Amino acid sequence: MGRDKAWLELGGRPLLVHVIESLAPVCDRIVVVAAPGQVLPALGPGVERADDPPRLHGRGPLVGVLVGLEQLARAGVELAYLSSCDAVGLTRAHVRFMLDRLAALPDAAGLVPRDADTLHPLASALRVEPALARARALLEGDRRRLMELVEGWPTIDAASLPEPSVLSPCNEPGQWQAWLDRDR
Repeated sequence: MGRDKAWLELGGRPLLVHVIESLAPVCDRIVVVAAPGQVLPALGPGVERADDPPRLHGRGPLVGVLVGLEQLARAGVELAYLSSCDAVGLTRAHVRFMLDRLAALPDAAGLVPRDADTLHPLASALRVEPALARARALLEGDRRRLMELVEGWPTIDAASLPEPSVLSPCNEPGQWQAWLDRDR
């Protein structure tokens, strides 16, 4: 994208703020994980920041997931929603839907949306303790792929989501422009 996606402007505010505002009504705790020294937009009251530890910095997004899950586990959180700062299509309805569906699956470590053959770990609901244990084991084995965290989790077809567009990517300027055009 040529710049930090957290700062892309959507509706007059940084994209990260849009994500936080979508999560806040549904999630009791929000943890934003960043690289050490990364400048972020104002996170707002009650939003916690955690940084990748220097010893793990640069080892991929699974490190950020681990750091966030550790903070949630210390707070006693049982269920969580996993997102990214560029989740432009994120809605409260999607987050609530995913958390409610996971709560109805007491033996599942998480629930991941699936669009055709593509899994979307950054739109998943998860149980904090089992997901944390798996993230630790993966990183200890020098396995860094976020996709490995969700392997074996139950999936939910994108067509079953309240707003399937939540899975639409925002990784290239053209995709971002499409969202801006839609927002107008």
